[in-house]
Amino acid sequence: MRDERLPTVARGYNFAMVPEKPENLIHIWGALSRSTPRMQGQWKHVDAMLNAARRDAKEAKAELSVLLAKSKKRNGGITDPLNIDLGLHRWLMHAREEAYSDWLGWVLEHLSGSDVLRVLAIRDQQIRSSCSDLKPHLVRESVIGEAGRLDLLIKFGDAQPPLALLVVEVKLGSAESAATAKQVGYSDWLETRKAKHKAKVLLVEDAQDAESHGKFVILLWSDVCIELRRLLPKLGKKLDPPILAMIIAFISAVERNLLRFSLDDHREGSSASILGTVRHLQNFLNKAASSPGCN
Repeated sequence: MRDERLPTVARGYNFAMVPEKPENLIHIWGALSRSTPRMQGQWKHVDAMLNAARRDAKEAKAELSVLLAKSKKRNGGITDPLNIDLGLHRWLMHAREEAYSDWLGWVLEHLSGSDVLRVLAIRDQQIRSSCSDLKPHLVRESVIGEAGRLDLLIKFGDAQPPLALLVVEVKLGSAESAATAKQVGYSDWLETRKAKHKAKVLLVEDAQDAESHGKFVILLWSDVCIELRRLLPKLGKKLDPPILAMIIAFISAVERNLLRFSLDDHREGSSASILGTVRHLQNFLNKAASSPGCN
């Protein structure tokens, strides 16, 4: 540090030798503290920013209450998943991706073929037209030889070979941070199968691209939750209450733990603002309103 940039009392000291002379270090820091210019009159800008943030948070909380009420009404009286605390999301807070993969597989097993295709965002019209009325058969952690082990393998059709095969890889975090290179081997394996239709999905929290290694199509956890939310009125009419409750708990666990949505800006461990929760609920309600026939 150049002497002319230091207070007078600190000039001339050999800073390389400071650690050997504690009294000098204390002396210098004391001088620096006394010589630091005060920011009188500058805090008004910080205060203005804080006040604006407080107003935004207050408005967001008011909007959140409205959205939660709309969600409950839209779901036929079922309380919004974010408002339901069954304890399961806390148990899974530090769980590995296998726990979420297994629970997702359980949820999909209780859905119809058309609903599975919808939740997994399968847009291939040939798959949708030929498999929507078929019951999907799910295999967890299917070992495929040297290529590795698939998180979820979904078969459509009872015949051999099946009419369609869907491979779903489940990841926590972003597509860019996940270990996805092995998907090339999964893709090569899938190409050797004799199923008429095939699809590959990579489920992640966030992604910059639409595809990943092995041409796996990116699917976001937030979109899965929105589609499951849209299905709740229909599922409430056909599933037993305990099964429905577990599906709602799954939505809540993903939204709270992975997506870090919260009804409280100060929830411990939450890195997402309440504004993110508002945007998520708005997105859900907008999609539900835009295609009511799919609900």
